[in-house]
Amino acid sequence: MDHERLQQVIRSGDRLVIFLHDNPDPDAIAAGWILQHIGEHLGVEAVIVYGGRLGRAENSVMVKLLDIPLTRDSRSSRAIGSLWWTPSPAPATTRFPTKNTHATS
Repeated sequence: MDHERLQQVIRSGDRLVIFLHDNPDPDAIAAGWILQHIGEHLGVEAVIVYGGRLGRAENSVMVKLLDIPLTRDSRSSRAIGSLWWTPSPAPATTRFPTKNTHATS
């Protein structure tokens, strides 16, 4: 996806919810954080949500030192998926496609 298309997608809603995979690692946290900055730069409220926990000490230190605003939700990737975007407001009956963006070997 080119940057113009990404801007168009982000701007078409008024809120961007970025779901990280459960027990996020530094790569996932950083990717979510930069996507949040892009959304906010484009004038769209953006929040980062993760499930599980920040299990490794260095992950917690990274979040604290860089002041990365994360919201914990035990339902995150199991219920919805790793990345979710929707126009706002979405009808209560809307079914959202999910895509796991976390590569596994």
